[in-house]
Amino acid sequence: MLSRKKFLDFLQEKQKVDLVVIGGGATGLGVGLDACLRGLSVALFESQDYAGGTSSRSTKLFHGGVRYLKNLSHWPLLKEALKERKILLELAPHIAQPIPFIIPTSRPWVSLYYRAGLGVYDSLAKNYSLGKTEIIPNQRSLMHHIPGIKLDKFSSGVLYWDAKFDDARYALSLAQTIAQNGGQIGNYLKVTHIQVDPHSPYKYLVVVEDSFDKTKQYTIQTRAVVNATGVWSQETLSFMGGGQPEHSMLTISRGIHIVLPHFFADTHKAIIIPQTADGRVFFAIPWLNETLLIGTTDTVQREVVREPTPSGAEVAYLLAEASKVFQRPISLDDIKSCWAGLRPLVHKPHIESKNLSREHHIYVNSQGILTVIGGKWTTYRKMAEDVMQILQDHKILPQLVPSKTASTPLYQAPKQRSIQQDISGYPNPLMFGLDHEIIKEELFGDAKSILNRLQEAYIRFSLTHEGAVTVEDMLSRRYRYLMTEPEIAQQLAPEVAKIMYQETGIDPKLNDFLELCDKYLSLSRQ
Repeated sequence: MLSRKKFLDFLQEKQKVDLVVIGGGATGLGVGLDACLRGLSVALFESQDYAGGTSSRSTKLFHGGVRYLKNLSHWPLLKEALKERKILLELAPHIAQPIPFIIPTSRPWVSLYYRAGLGVYDSLAKNYSLGKTEIIPNQRSLMHHIPGIKLDKFSSGVLYWDAKFDDARYALSLAQTIAQNGGQIGNYLKVTHIQVDPHSPYKYLVVVEDSFDKTKQYTIQTRAVVNATGVWSQETLSFMGGGQPEHSMLTISRGIHIVLPHFFADTHKAIIIPQTADGRVFFAIPWLNETLLIGTTDTVQREVVREPTPSGAEVAYLLAEASKVFQRPISLDDIKSCWAGLRPLVHKPHIESKNLSREHHIYVNSQGILTVIGGKWTTYRKMAEDVMQILQDHKILPQLVPSKTASTPLYQAPKQRSIQQDISGYPNPLMFGLDHEIIKEELFGDAKSILNRLQEAYIRFSLTHEGAVTVEDMLSRRYRYLMTEPEIAQQLAPEVAKIMYQETGIDPKLNDFLELCDKYLSLSRQ
C-alpha cells in the first residue's frame, strides 16, 4: 500500500537510512527495489507522481530492439535486453504479455532478408525466446494477420515476438513492491539540497520540500545517494555538491506518439517498419480501449520541460508514415490523442540522437553521489544491479547479498496469467493483480461508475492503495484516459475530482488537469 501520509510521518522523526534514491521513474524505482530486497533501509523521493515523466510515455514495449541488429557493437545490449524481457514478463504477468509483431514487406526476398536478421534475434534470446519467427508468404496470409494493411504496397512479411506492457502501472507495481518490502517511498516530495559531512557514517543530509506546501521541509540522513532523475539529472547534480562533468552527460531526445482508432489496423498484432525513409523505426501497437498507438519520432530537445509539446511536423510525419501502411485514409481528425516524452540518452559527440543506443552510464562525483543516465524500460532491473555493484565497489556501502529482483514477483502479481485476457481490455480487474479481490469483496461494494467508463470503487482504491493525489495521477497514469481519450478524460474529471476531495480533503488540481486535456486535444488538431 502506498501512503504519502505515512511517509510524511516517517520523515517527521528525523530518520536515518542506508540509501536515498531521488527519482520515481523506472530507473529510480528499480534501484530502490533492488536495495530493499538486499536488506537495506531505503527512502525514495519523487517530485511529481511515480512515472510522471518519461517512464509513462514510452512505446509500451519490453523489447531487445530489432534496429540494433545492424550494428554488431550493439549486440551485447540487445542480448541483455532480450534476457531481461522474459524476466520482466514473469515478474508481472497481469500487466505485461507477449505480443506478435508483423514486419510487412513488398517482396518475398525482403521477407527472407528480415527472417535472417530475426534468426540472429532469436539466437541471441536463446532460452528467453517468446515465440517462433515465421515467414508470411503471400498477400492472403498477410491480410489474415493485418486486415487493414495497404495491399498495393505490401504482399508478404515476417512475424516475430516481443512484449508489451502498461508502463505507468508497471512503475506503480515497482513502487508498491518497495513499500511491501519495508522501503519508504513518497511522491510530490522534491529534494532541494544535500549537505555532506565526510566524518559521519551517515554523511549525506538530504533536504526535502513538499511539492504541495513549500513551507514544509524535511531532512533525512543517509549513507548513500543515487540520482535517478532522468532528463533532470544534470539539474539535480547542480545542488548536490562535488562538481559536475566537464561536458554534458545527456542528449535529450523528444519522442511523440499519436493514438488512432483500432480499426485502421483491425488486428491485435503489432506492426513495425524497421526503417522509414529517414531511417527511423515506425511502430503501430494495439493499445488500450480499442486504440492503436503510433510512434515514434526522435528530435533533439534543448529545453527540459515537464510537459513537452509535439510539433506539427512530427505529427505530420507519423500521419504520413501511417498512411503508407494502412488502407484507410488517415487525417488529423482521426487522431484521438497526441503526446510527447523526453529520452535521457548518453551523450556521444557527433552522433545523431536517432542513432544513439539505449545504453546506460553511471557517474560518481567527488562526493560519492551516483547519477544514472540512459537506459530503457527493458533494462531497468539490470541497471539497478549495476548501481548497487558500483556502490559496493566504491565502498560507499558494504558488501551485500546478491540481487533478488529477478526472482521476486511484483506486488500482488499472480503466479501466472490465469485468464488469457489481453491487457489492452481496460480498465479491468486483472490489472490490479490479486488486489482485484480486495476491490470486489472486501473494501468497496459500490459498483457505480462514471459515464459507464470508470467505477467509483477503482477511484477510491487508487486513493487508498496506489498513492494517487491529483486528477492527473488518476486519469493519466492509474487509468490512461488522458493518453488514449482526452475528451473522455475531460468529461470524467469533475466527478473524479469530487470523489477525491471527499475522500482526502486535498485539492486534486482539477483546473490544471482540464487545461492539460485541452492541450492534448489541441495537439491532435494542429
